[in-house]
Amino acid sequence: MSEKTIDTPGARDTVATEKRGCLDSHLMYGRTYSLWTTVVRLTNTYGPRQNRFDFVGLFMRLAVAGQSLTVFGDGSQVRDFNHVDDVCRAMLLAAAHDESRGQVFNLGARETRSVRQFADQLAAVAGVEVETVPYPPGRKEIEIGSFYADFSRFRRTIGWEPAVPLEEGIRATFEHFRAAGSETL
Repeated sequence: MSEKTIDTPGARDTVATEKRGCLDSHLMYGRTYSLWTTVVRLTNTYGPRQNRFDFVGLFMRLAVAGQSLTVFGDGSQVRDFNHVDDVCRAMLLAAAHDESRGQVFNLGARETRSVRQFADQLAAVAGVEVETVPYPPGRKEIEIGSFYADFSRFRRTIGWEPAVPLEEGIRATFEHFRAAGSETL
């Protein structure tokens, strides 16, 4: 796997375009005003206070409510997942290392999982079912397919590695939200 830059020409959705615009603006501002700027690209961050609108947040919300998890298509698209504790540690390390100034880094995981594998793992913890359904109209066109990031440059430069295994993180996140109530998601 090699380090790649995400280019936006022909972006499939507004989120990709927005992310690239923010990245460019952030780096330009740093160059223009001689400020320390570093971009740490995240993929699928999960844990307490996670985004409730991405698929991980939606799955977690459904699992805590005891409802089945719905996967569009066959769920074979591959992702990587980082627990919020790993993400916070990565950002603190990036802020503390001079070598990160003006750089763009990817975070990622040592092991990838398909969306279906993630759903199955969460379902096993929550005691719910997973069902697959065809993509709704308009959703297949914006599905990015498999995406996982190569974090090897960040590891080499900063020394960061993800520490929270996915299985442990899913269980801890589910237990957190079950105790706190699904309205916190």
